[in-house]
Amino acid sequence: MRSMTRYRTFLLWTIFLLVFALAAGCATKKESLKNEEGKGTKSSTYPLEFTDGAGNVVVIAKKPERIISLAPSHTEILYGLGLGDKIVGVTQYCDYPKEALDKPKVGDSFTVNVERLLELQPDMVIQYWGMDDSLKKQLEEAGIVLLTFAPQSIEQVKNAIMQIGVATDAEEGARRLVDGMEQKEKEIAEKIDGLPKDQPKPKVFYEIEYSSALWTAGKGSFIDELIRLSGGENIASDAAGAYAQYSMEALIEKDPEIYITNTFNMNLAGAMDIQKRPGFQNITAVRNNRIEILDGNILSRPSQRVVEALELMAKAIHPELFQ
Repeated sequence: MRSMTRYRTFLLWTIFLLVFALAAGCATKKESLKNEEGKGTKSSTYPLEFTDGAGNVVVIAKKPERIISLAPSHTEILYGLGLGDKIVGVTQYCDYPKEALDKPKVGDSFTVNVERLLELQPDMVIQYWGMDDSLKKQLEEAGIVLLTFAPQSIEQVKNAIMQIGVATDAEEGARRLVDGMEQKEKEIAEKIDGLPKDQPKPKVFYEIEYSSALWTAGKGSFIDELIRLSGGENIASDAAGAYAQYSMEALIEKDPEIYITNTFNMNLAGAMDIQKRPGFQNITAVRNNRIEILDGNILSRPSQRVVEALELMAKAIHPELFQ
């Protein structure tokens, strides 16, 4: 049962990464927090005309009191804003904070139990990806506000938090969250900036999954951003896409000094599983036992905990800075 749950969780987030790598290509590449904060979200006076993260313009008639989250990251943001008591439904993958486990379930992030959702009588539903048109119509007919946020970078996560804060009349909480994130970012950046300027950046490879093919995170991915901000060089920046297959030949040729993967990685119990793979002993990271397995939940959820993901990555690449 544990292995099946692990597989489903891995599959969910692998699809998540692939889907939103494509979505990111259709979105605006650069969004600054400053530019986006005021975009259709200048006041929490209701009724409020509001522009969500996907550019959809909706009217929020009143302050939301019953909210359903359809993504673990959004559940984390809502709790961070102090709105846990207003959450009336979540997905089966919403497990942080632990209080989320006790909330009614309305399905997972891909399949929503419409009947159960409507029974809970939400006045607002917050999703990560697009909803089926028929389900969207049912929500509209029931007078339920549907908001979409799909941040692709740390800056966009901060922007989403601010926007959700406006929509839910929790702007002060949103600002506190973002201020805390920026303080943590600053602390990590100061450590990285203290590295000798003439010191080469460690060559890093990030494995999403390895079964029939080796999958990695390339240029434009959230993982790539974390590696760069952590003072590493992502050797897969030449991959075919933000999330793509990578050849063994290229991996061995680029010869990473640090090999990083995640706890969602299917068929991986520990570093030994990587070390035993045919040909992997030719990789410097494997020979030197620089294999890091990081928390898949934290790495895959674009919430306020992205700064924890950044810290995890920075510690994996430059442990000497955090001793």
